[in-house]
Amino acid sequence: SPGLCASIPAVQPPNPAKKRLTRVTCSPHVPPVLRAELGALGYEVQEEDHVALHVGASLHECYALNLPLRSALHVMWQLARFRCPSPDALYTRAHAFPWETVLPVDGYFSVTSNVDNPKINNSMFPNLKLTDAIVDRIASKAGARPDSGSDNSRAIVHLDWKGDRAWVYLNTTGKWLADRGYRRLPHLAPMRETTAAAVLMGAGYDGTTPLINPMCGAGTLAIEAALMATRRAPGLLRDNFGVMHTLLHEDDRYQEARRAAHKATRTTDIPPIVATDHDPLAIEAAKKNAKVAGGDHLIEFAVC
Repeated sequence: SPGLCASIPAVQPPNPAKKRLTRVTCSPHVPPVLRAELGALGYEVQEEDHVALHVGASLHECYALNLPLRSALHVMWQLARFRCPSPDALYTRAHAFPWETVLPVDGYFSVTSNVDNPKINNSMFPNLKLTDAIVDRIASKAGARPDSGSDNSRAIVHLDWKGDRAWVYLNTTGKWLADRGYRRLPHLAPMRETTAAAVLMGAGYDGTTPLINPMCGAGTLAIEAALMATRRAPGLLRDNFGVMHTLLHEDDRYQEARRAAHKATRTTDIPPIVATDHDPLAIEAAKKNAKVAGGDHLIEFAVC
């Protein structure tokens, strides 16, 4: 209710330059690989669970994290955390947050969640409650409200709610990082790109030795190996991230991160990568996918 919302202290708008606890998600069993990636980038892991690692990062640093990480799925920048014993408490505390400084009134956003609370038996209910709090807050400040729905290609707000505690994040990634954009022909039972990268790194591959990929299917392992061998940041293959659809987006920071990622790419002394399959259609798909990724000249394909 308005009375309850008025009793919550005002929350300061988020500062993109300030470090906040940032949740970097991944698939189960991948955290050890992701921990090594984050460590190589200079980040110290503060918390860890079976599908995520937490580091301190500014929103500016989230641009750089979204580009080079190979085994991660999402980079989520924490906006708020609070005690949340009930759906009404979720609405009240979320309504107190200055969403008018984060989401454009003429924009679009979606809400995702991971909820473990005995009072919730409908997984969509917290999403609707948080959505209502966001649009009601913006409407009260701007006189209009943004659109919302399930399209995850634009701004995404994520809720983690466990017991009586809730954490609200800005999903800076948008569509998960596994969606590199190069796999136009998936063929049969394709491996997820981030899983392929994690498998390679878990096997000790770092792009400095030859790689033979039999039974290559749609070529995901070989293509990820080519990206690793050239030190090419996989995030450079896409040009749409969730943070771009918010008022916090700073394009100069994003372009700076892209330029730095480009400078790290190498084009010479690439060890051989061989991908084979007994199915000609698989090799055809793998070749086309590698061409989209810009690595077809680095991989020797063969039907055998």
